[in-house]
Amino acid sequence: MSSSSFSSSLSIPDFRTFLSTAILSDQQNISYRSLSRALKCHVNIAKCLLYEYYEEQNNRKTGSVYATYLIAGTRTPALPVETTNGHSQDNGQKKEGEDGANDDDMALPSSLPPSSSSMLEPSQPSQETTNEATPPAPVKTVMLVRQEDLESAKSQFEEITGLHVYSLSPGKIADL
Repeated sequence: MSSSSFSSSLSIPDFRTFLSTAILSDQQNISYRSLSRALKCHVNIAKCLLYEYYEEQNNRKTGSVYATYLIAGTRTPALPVETTNGHSQDNGQKKEGEDGANDDDMALPSSLPPSSSSMLEPSQPSQETTNEATPPAPVKTVMLVRQEDLESAKSQFEEITGLHVYSLSPGKIADL
């Protein structure tokens, strides 16, 4: 079923009137979840209704409604910066003379040193030497993006497992 015939076959009250009132008149942001609750329908139906309304409104008047998309998938992260206990190599310390004070903070180990029974023998290779060439692990990511940033956000993913309209708003959302 196409999305345009999909909504007309449903027994949902006029969602266009509801969305027009909420978004254009009342200046509210409407997410698929809030639409689902208001119309008492399944969230997947609400996602389709949001997309259909978005397409209709922007065909009438471009920029009248703004979409925020949810993208879920797998990305490969950039190589991590070497850190110790969450601190960068400079330990987040200011050098003496930067602001006239000497910062005595230092990174402490987050676990006890290994016991003597688990110490490596000199002939045993450590894991650090065997894992040096290991590529970064793929990371499962869920991201909210503005409609104008959708293509650049999609290019950051190796595999996209989910993509849908998350919410509609009367104007651009400043902070995501």
